[in-house]
Amino acid sequence: MRRVEREVRTAAEYGADYNLFHYPFVPIFPLETKQIYSNMPKPGERYDADQIDAAQLREISLRLFDTLCNLQHRCGQRIILEHDFWGEHEELLTTMFREHPEIGLVVDTSRLDISARAFHNVEPMRWLEVVAPYVYLVHYSNVRYETDRFIHHLPVLPEQDDDDGFGNAYAYLAYLAQRNERFHVTFEHKANLIDRNRLLELYARTERLFKPSLKESDPV
Repeated sequence: MRRVEREVRTAAEYGADYNLFHYPFVPIFPLETKQIYSNMPKPGERYDADQIDAAQLREISLRLFDTLCNLQHRCGQRIILEHDFWGEHEELLTTMFREHPEIGLVVDTSRLDISARAFHNVEPMRWLEVVAPYVYLVHYSNVRYETDRFIHHLPVLPEQDDDDGFGNAYAYLAYLAQRNERFHVTFEHKANLIDRNRLLELYARTERLFKPSLKESDPV
């Protein structure tokens, strides 16, 4: 928390829009998994289910959110938290944001899809339904799956929508856009994976999620 406070004070000094941290940190894996990809966090980079229980995580979370709310107020600097792998603690994670509306939630579409592929207990649409009111920002990119690993930070393109080899990033953003009109979108794909014309198409397609009256032929 001392390091967090230094970062927040620096951000406030320079007029940053927000500070972003991950929660839970480090990520938590559940007891049972469907598939572990080779480039997911390794032991030593994560908690396994038997290393942190609900009571511990709740105590840590309450202390964290209370401290961040106080720090945000004192420094006049927005603080937001990006979900990581939450193990079997989905309800606690949701409760923290519901009880601390000053702290915005960041949804990462790639990480959410990886969670659903890897873990039995993650149902993306059900979770998005619950957390939609607390979302401040979406990190928008897609993921492609190979036999034992994934490639992430891909641009979200129409041809991926019905391809099981890709994640469902567009569907997640569309679902959220119907339930929350106030969040921001960061295009988190690697810039070298898309040319200018396709990038403009991506921007326009994304904008139409928030302005349904726009047609494909309309300028943006």
